[in-house]
Amino acid sequence: MKSMKKIFLSFIFLGLLCGVSSADVVYTATTGANAGIGLIKFSSSLDVTTSGLQYSQAAAGSIVAPYWENNTSNGNGNSKLILVTPVESTDTTISGDQAYIFSPSNLNTPENSAPIILTGTYGVPIISGTNPGAYLYLASNSAIREYATANFTLRNIYTATSSDSLPNPEVKGLMVDSRIHVLIQRPTGSGDVIMHFDGQLKASGSTATNTTTGSQAMCSISSGTAVAHNKGVQILSGSTSSDAVTTSDPVIAICRDTGSGFYYVEKGSSNFSLKHYKDKDNTTTIFSDVSVDTNRVQLMQADNNLLAVVIAGSIRFYNMANNDAHVKTFSSSNLGGSAVSIAAATTSGSNGSSGGSGCQVGVRREDLGGLMLLALALFTLIKKAQKA
Repeated sequence: MKSMKKIFLSFIFLGLLCGVSSADVVYTATTGANAGIGLIKFSSSLDVTTSGLQYSQAAAGSIVAPYWENNTSNGNGNSKLILVTPVESTDTTISGDQAYIFSPSNLNTPENSAPIILTGTYGVPIISGTNPGAYLYLASNSAIREYATANFTLRNIYTATSSDSLPNPEVKGLMVDSRIHVLIQRPTGSGDVIMHFDGQLKASGSTATNTTTGSQAMCSISSGTAVAHNKGVQILSGSTSSDAVTTSDPVIAICRDTGSGFYYVEKGSSNFSLKHYKDKDNTTTIFSDVSVDTNRVQLMQADNNLLAVVIAGSIRFYNMANNDAHVKTFSSSNLGGSAVSIAAATTSGSNGSSGGSGCQVGVRREDLGGLMLLALALFTLIKKAQKA
């Protein structure tokens, strides 16, 4: 009887292991004036495939991000994708960026026939959702806005200010966990800062952490928060700060690794360099001399210990568990256009992009639910076997 129990428990454990590596990656790609959303699937660190664009009726420069849509019928929310087309304008009479909503299981057709208007948000935003998903946060220019996912009405807004007249402050990073963390690049006189909001976007209910001038991006790491800036990477931990990396070129993107280090991208005058800061020990260049273009650079952790990188119009995958070995590169011809953004097709929390709390794709809630049912069924069989 004990051996039978061990067998059943082994099946449960195996099922849990198999279930945690099933999330896919979606991307947007642009060709001329058009853009689309595509899917990249992987079942292991070596098996990465794409079938190209699934939907191709978006405008150029569109980006995609995951979020949880609040659903009071089950209390848990539903995994969704938002495809945002930036509206570049300083004219406040224009309504704002436009968005379509997709289910991760159907990228061919958006759920809304007419675009959602994200009132007040202009340009390529940084996006982060909440769990279980009542609100979605979009940051662009000098402001961060909170939208209700039930109808995408604008609920709250915080606009960064500084003691200097020009240039205006600019939001560079956004992380949402139990609090809302906003990285703001401000003129030299005011100094850069991370604002921490407790549930509401009000200055009176916030605290601030000073950061290095020229801040570009941030991510959560095991020892605190890593802030990329024009001359390297700063680590903030409680009330202390240290310079983990010093560079001659701006660091424009950052993402934690599976340990206590992080990946980052330096932007030189004629090339990008992707590097890995390992456990406060050393820095290793994975590749360099990638031609600079106008597309967005983005880093994201994916399942199967893969690092996904949008750079120079391509999407590249590296195996973080195997000395950052190159696994796959999808060029514009593979993707159906020049890559602009990537996101988790399914996620267990906030945005998996560089704007999220840790650049990580999580386990699907759907998978967890199925695995729990499987575990319950196997447990029932065990009890019956014990009685027999």
